[in-house]
Amino acid sequence: MIEMCQQTVFTIKDVASFDTLRKSDYYPFYSSYQMKDQMVLYFTGRQRILGGIGFSRFNGDRPFSKKDQEILQTLSVYLKRLLVSNVETVTLSMREKEIFQLVVQGRTNEEISDQLWISVNTVKKHLQNMYQKCDVKNRTELIYKLT
Repeated sequence: MIEMCQQTVFTIKDVASFDTLRKSDYYPFYSSYQMKDQMVLYFTGRQRILGGIGFSRFNGDRPFSKKDQEILQTLSVYLKRLLVSNVETVTLSMREKEIFQLVVQGRTNEEISDQLWISVNTVKKHLQNMYQKCDVKNRTELIYKLT
């Protein structure tokens, strides 16, 4: 199983030795199509794999390079946003929606607290809940994911 991390693009050599591949149920497919190399972009969310897109190289093609992998890793941020956002629907409470709109406006926790008549700690708790629901780490990622 692939460990969940920042990297979402793996070549077949990253996840299995040739010996392991040869002993797997996948090998007849791999060899029948004369594949030389394979690279997969996994879409992850909430600590699980949601899907993936595979890229293959065949006999006569050059193997995938580290540069190919880095390029796809960079593109994965945008591809994930396009594809996964339709798979995972995030449901925010009414209060979370109010707070989110103020976050988008660039308001601080203190300003949000004053406007909504709630404590700063309550604002922080709502933000933590939204970060968890959206699988993000900060306001910038939250805005990027929900807009």
